[in-house]
Amino acid sequence: MKLMPVLRVDVFNVFIFIFFYMLLSTVIAYLSSKDGFKRGSDRSWIKNEDKFSVYFLEYVFLAFIIFSIFVPIKMDSNTFYIGLGVYAIAFILSIYTNVSYVTAPLDRLITKGIYKYSRNPAYICNAILILSVSLLSATYIFIIFMILFLVSSYFTVLVEEKYCMEKYGDEYKKYIKKTPRYLFF
Repeated sequence: MKLMPVLRVDVFNVFIFIFFYMLLSTVIAYLSSKDGFKRGSDRSWIKNEDKFSVYFLEYVFLAFIIFSIFVPIKMDSNTFYIGLGVYAIAFILSIYTNVSYVTAPLDRLITKGIYKYSRNPAYICNAILILSVSLLSATYIFIIFMILFLVSSYFTVLVEEKYCMEKYGDEYKKYIKKTPRYLFF
C-alpha cells in the first residue's frame, strides 16, 4: 500500500464502489418508507451553534467522495479481496441501518433493528466503507479521510444526542444505558 496513489479519472476508480453503495442503499431505504426517508433528510432541528459540527462532517464525507473519483482500484494488490469483503460488510450493514431507520415509527425513538446494538450505526457503516475504499485502492490516504470522518462524526453524534435528549427525555436516557454509542463501546 502507498500513501498517495497516482490520480486519474477512469470508470474503474474506487468511486464506482461508493456510487453503488450510496445509490442502492438510498433506493432501498426510499422504497421501504418514503415518510421515513424524508425524516432522514430533515435538518430543521439543528441549532445555529451546532451547524458547524454537523456540516463539517458532511463536507469531509463529500471530499472523500470527490477524491475517490480520481483514485484507481488496485485489483492486483493483496488488499483488494480483503477490501471487497470489508465493502460487502459495509454495504449489508448500511442497508440494514437504512431500513431500520426509515421503517421506524416517525414519532418515536428508533430502538429496533440495528439500533438495538448501536445508537449510531450509519457512522459505523460509513467508516467501514472508507476503510474498504482504502483497501480496494491500496492507499493509506483514505485512512486520513477515515480519521477525519471519525473525529467529525463524534462531534455530530454529540449534537444528535443533545437533540434526542431534549426530544425523548427519559426514554432516551434508558436507551443510552442499554445501547452503546457505537458498537461494543
